[in-house]
Amino acid sequence: MNNREIRVPGVLVEPGDLACAEKVSASVYSRFAYRNRYESFHSEDMWTISLGKKAGVWGVSCDGRIICVKIFYNESFFNRIRRCLGFDKARRAYLNARRLKEIGVNVPRALAFFPGTYRNPSLLLTEFISGKCILEWLEAGNYPDYTMITRLASFIAGTHRVGVSHDDLSGRNIIMEMKGNEYRFLFLDYEDTHFHTGFLPKEIAFDNLHHLHERVIKFISVKDRIRFLKAYAGEGGHPFTPRSFFDYIRKHPSKYLNS
Repeated sequence: MNNREIRVPGVLVEPGDLACAEKVSASVYSRFAYRNRYESFHSEDMWTISLGKKAGVWGVSCDGRIICVKIFYNESFFNRIRRCLGFDKARRAYLNARRLKEIGVNVPRALAFFPGTYRNPSLLLTEFISGKCILEWLEAGNYPDYTMITRLASFIAGTHRVGVSHDDLSGRNIIMEMKGNEYRFLFLDYEDTHFHTGFLPKEIAFDNLHHLHERVIKFISVKDRIRFLKAYAGEGGHPFTPRSFFDYIRKHPSKYLNS
């Protein structure tokens, strides 16, 4: 056993979390044994948080804790081959979560990874975060204030300074915790994250920003989207010179010229 994780055959578990991880995985596999469809449900000890085409997230109670379980249930032939070759998305998510934590990027703490088998999907177990994703918060009719916009810009700029490209940046993949006027942001769905040496290249950084704006455009005004970009540059992100800002608007005009 090393000081950073416990290894049991095919499984990666953080120290102190083995017993709970085994209980949770057994409960999940028992619930979904031999099922090809994963449907939303709610019981006393397990409930659906989100449901997608390729993966779903459930909350599971275990020894007084709530564990967040992401089930990667995309069983296409291509994914089965990838998994057999060791390219399991859940494993990649677990390792990425640990690496992101090490370099100071906020993500829910990864507790364990369970590889998929022929009968069972792979699992990623993390701590449960009680906040809401940004898109869900906006869809509920809330509107961001100046503090939230600048804090989010600071968070994104910070990830770019350490060379992190989320590669699927959207309002659904950033969770927000609020305490009074303080905001804390964390990445979700980071299995496809890429790591670069030094500052994230400008084109990749701008592409990240494009994806984020594309998915929240109908909820936020042009003025606040521009305010976000100014705050991003002011917090150490790539500077938007008048020329680069014009080029960015020309490349993605709908993100700024439409409300």
